[in-house]
Amino acid sequence: MKLIYINGFWPGFTEETDGVHFGFFKNILTAVFETEICITTDMGRADILLETFFQSSLLFRKQWACSIFFSAEGTLAIPNHIQNYSYIIGTLPNKDIIASLGLRYISCPLYITYEYCKPTSYTIPITIPPKSICSIISSEAFQTRINERIQFLEYLTSQHISIDFGGSYRNNIGFKVQGHYFEQPILEFQKQYRIVCALENCCIDDYITEKVINPLRAGTIPLYLGSDKIGSYINEQRIIKVDTNNFNGCLEEIHKLLTDDAYWLKKVNEPLFIKPITAIIEDIIIAMKKLLKF
Repeated sequence: MKLIYINGFWPGFTEETDGVHFGFFKNILTAVFETEICITTDMGRADILLETFFQSSLLFRKQWACSIFFSAEGTLAIPNHIQNYSYIIGTLPNKDIIASLGLRYISCPLYITYEYCKPTSYTIPITIPPKSICSIISSEAFQTRINERIQFLEYLTSQHISIDFGGSYRNNIGFKVQGHYFEQPILEFQKQYRIVCALENCCIDDYITEKVINPLRAGTIPLYLGSDKIGSYINEQRIIKVDTNNFNGCLEEIHKLLTDDAYWLKKVNEPLFIKPITAIIEDIIIAMKKLLKF
């Protein structure tokens, strides 16, 4: 048995009630170390440190047998001591840092953790949703920071494309859609629309989140602005992929999906994933085991 100390995560992580929780890491680490992994609140007894951004680092408080940094958010600053961890799992915004980390950097799109922690079946709709396009954005930071998402939404509205905004950002439906990012009310709202804006916080590396998964779960079509690597994980024939250098490239596809019922049904019935999450998780385990041999 190995003991693990958890630092800097969000509520529901250790309790395994959030959409991304410790169960994902427990599964991986149990396979890597081939022994039971148990959480301890006694840092002095812990063998492994698992931490992320949201509290001061404990990396240098003791000598850890293994230390893991989970980089779950592509917009946050990378710790200055990132080179000192045994493993960095997740996604990083800086390709030079990724290259310098070598085998210790293990790419893991965030949606993989979400899929593992909150598995669901993907229903295929047989009827056309009654509404056109929606977006749910509630981040206060998003509303004040100019980025690709703002530019894209402004472009769509400039092209006279009507969007129902269900979050706090530009809300025009008279109420705010309730529910945490992984909860059913969001999916129920999205089910009413042919197209759902799936706009990542940033467009980097393998930063692929629930923003594209939720519309797929809702049985609709994501209008995706985010990672260029999306096609390595999700079938691009099942989504509308936005080119950040050429926004107007998606206009014809949007108009066709809004007006051609047969075309919408054909696209929504395309296969979803390029590679099953079980295979991706196995790749992570193999990559971590390789380092144990050095």
